[in-house]
Amino acid sequence: MGGGMWSREDKRVQMESLFPAVPGVRTGRDSGIGSVRQEMAAVNRQISVIINILFSGLGVGFAIWYVSYTLTSEMGWRILMGLAAAIFVILAETWLFVFAGTRGHKKRLPPGLQKTKNQ
Repeated sequence: MGGGMWSREDKRVQMESLFPAVPGVRTGRDSGIGSVRQEMAAVNRQISVIINILFSGLGVGFAIWYVSYTLTSEMGWRILMGLAAAIFVILAETWLFVFAGTRGHKKRLPPGLQKTKNQ
């Protein structure tokens, strides 16, 4: 190769050094249409979960605000009760989707990092 000419491998290494932390980008490999569909399905599920959590929180907050007139007629207290209920529901549903959804699945380490009984 002459001066100034880069091989395909040199370009791949240069691209990997320019973009080392971009998730999902694999230079030099064809990811295939199946993996793109799987990633899009995962993104759609995540967006659905986020929208579900937000609407649940807003619904509960509004319901508590609406019903709280039986306890007090002060608008400030009604708004605080609605906000507290909404925050509680948002935190509870986030915990359920993030932590409780992963229970029961064994987290596997790569074979080189697994501990054996002899270690």
